Amino acid sequence: MSFYRAFFVIVVPLLLVVPASAAEKQDLENQFIGSDVLGNDVRPAYFRVSDVGDDGSLKIRVEPVAGAEVIGEYALEAGPIEILKIENGWGYVIVGEGNGWVNMAHLNEIDVPKVGGSYLPQGLICAGTEPFWYSELSADEITYSRLDDAGLRFSINEAGGFEGRVGPNSFIQASMVNGSNEVYGPDSVIYAVVLGRQCSDGMSDRVHGWWVNLLVTTPRGTSALDGCCSLR
Repeated sequence: MSFYRAFFVIVVPLLLVVPASAAEKQDLENQFIGSDVLGNDVRPAYFRVSDVGDDGSLKIRVEPVAGAEVIGEYALEAGPIEILKIENGWGYVIVGEGNGWVNMAHLNEIDVPKVGGSYLPQGLICAGTEPFWYSELSADEITYSRLDDAGLRFSINEAGGFEGRVGPNSFIQASMVNGSNEVYGPDSVIYAVVLGRQCSDGMSDRVHGWWVNLLVTTPRGTSALDGCCSLR
């Protein structure tokens, strides 16, 4: 039996950190959730609708203003809702092919189940373009699809965070479950590194809160892919 391995190195520049002033600390509320005052990556946060208006729904608006155009809505108890940043009491969410804003006064933060020992929420969907690919994470599997190969299943062998770091950056290693064609044999492996940071798919105006590097190793070699992830 042949075994295939992939190795990669991510180099992160060292940051000189100075104490934040009171004004800078107040500005934290307006920062993208993917970066804290120390420059560390931080995962998106997850919430549930705890209360709604008289019409029974929480409105998603095009701008963080009470009278702004409504472009969507959440029902009472809807969740988990992925919040990418908070600005003056409004949360930035994904809606359709773009993003919108919801009033945080109507949301309560919740814990979501994670994949293994990682910081990644179960149900996280990742995708990329050129080439187009799609992947979904469950508690113990990665489902991976490309244009000619749909629903290939990989069993998660290991999932965790970065050594010596406190969230949210995570890795996953998974091996093929159902090698059903000549390309994806039983020794095929997926390696994923997922970072909590702002990401654009390049095909829409949508901003995501997770960025992924994916290595798919098969008997024919290794494909390196990247893309964005979100919980929807």
